[in-house]
Amino acid sequence: MGADGIRSSIRQLEYGDLDVEFRGQVGWRFIVRRPPDLEGWTVFLGTQSAFLMLPIGNELAYCYADKASARPIHDPAQRSIERLRENFAAFASPIPEVLARLEPADPIHFSAIEEVADPCYGQGRVVLIGDAAHAMSPNMACGAAMAFEDALVLAEIVSRASAASEVVPEFVRRRSARVGWVQQQTDRRDHLRSLPPTIRDVFVRLLSGRLYRANYRPLLALP
Repeated sequence: MGADGIRSSIRQLEYGDLDVEFRGQVGWRFIVRRPPDLEGWTVFLGTQSAFLMLPIGNELAYCYADKASARPIHDPAQRSIERLRENFAAFASPIPEVLARLEPADPIHFSAIEEVADPCYGQGRVVLIGDAAHAMSPNMACGAAMAFEDALVLAEIVSRASAASEVVPEFVRRRSARVGWVQQQTDRRDHLRSLPPTIRDVFVRLLSGRLYRANYRPLLALP
């Protein structure tokens, strides 16, 4: 079984090609003290950038920020608080205040946003789960959830299978449609974000609630 991330050595051994594609964005992830008025999933959209905040308990909030980039940047210097503040200085409150409270010792994860171009769940006696099988843009914020589901579904199939040869075909059948839905919605949301702001903002204001429910409703069913 391969559960070793987007650059999976198991996938490379089995398929011979990592097939990782850059999504045209770089992103930052970090934890901050929750702003007083932050009560739920909140996102700020710039022309070619975004800043998302989500309360996670204990008066903390998870932050994800990204911006468009012509190439995949892996420079550790981009992880600095100064570079992060510089990139999002023009955003509305409470973004500048949130970034101002960051301390030098606070961990910030920076990376290029990449995906597995052609999801591969396994073949023969090899199974891939999580990012090794289907890494995608974090736009739907479902990457970890899909990995957990992979593990649970695989455990269920293994516990019921009468032969090893039954496991991989059943796993592919159970997972490909559901993960494919998440990838499809991710692509659509990324496309919406890339529209000119005057069009995008009107569209989001009018239809955001309906789009949100439509994106996630199929995932309420058990995998």
